[in-house]
Amino acid sequence: MGMTRGAEDIEVDLEKAKEMVGRNISKFVWLGRETGFELHEIFKTSPENVISMDPEELLEMSPEERKRLEGHILVCYHGNTSKALANILKKSGSVNTYSLKGGITAITGEF
Repeated sequence: MGMTRGAEDIEVDLEKAKEMVGRNISKFVWLGRETGFELHEIFKTSPENVISMDPEELLEMSPEERKRLEGHILVCYHGNTSKALANILKKSGSVNTYSLKGGITAITGEF
């Protein structure tokens, strides 16, 4: 992406997120520990557009590995973990990611 953003620019709503994924510039990165449900069906996208990753795994990645997440949209339950991790990635390694505002529950309701 290459542009500098403030903290307010980290969150994107579902419409913007789907547009980014649809243009093949982003993927959804699910930060939940569960893999028993089909997140791509919730987002109405192909399975290739969704990556599952434990938040601890993300924090343990090398700076080179973190660069692979550039421009992707982090998704958690309520949007808090994804927003915090997007901020950590930006501050610790200049990796610009996004957070889905409100998380998955903004789309599906409570799990």
